[in-house]
Amino acid sequence: ASITYDGTDLNINPKEVGSGKVNIEGTLDTKEGRIVNTTRITDSGSPYTALGTDHVIFCDTDGGAITANLPSGVNGQTYKIINTGTTGNLLTISPNGSELLLGANSDSTLIDGESLILTYETTEGWY
Repeated sequence: ASITYDGTDLNINPKEVGSGKVNIEGTLDTKEGRIVNTTRITDSGSPYTALGTDHVIFCDTDGGAITANLPSGVNGQTYKIINTGTTGNLLTISPNGSELLLGANSDSTLIDGESLILTYETTEGWY
């Protein structure tokens, strides 16, 4: 193929432009890199498990501590998780099963106002 798109780079073989093999008119539309969904969590009574459609998760811990469970990792999946609370309650982020979170198979916590951007990589886990 003379035009390839891998989700980050658009590659055009210049030898094919103008040869009748490549038409570069119009627009290229992609959903790559777009925010799919923002989610607001306020319920401290039960854990929230992030969905594949979540990208930014606002966790208001003013009503109590919240646990956000990460789903089974998919290579390249990214979440931004934010503790929007102001009362000193913690937001706990838990990896799925034996997956790693920041290099360990253990929870991580965020205090009021902290945020964490996590991307999953098959070997390294969530970083």
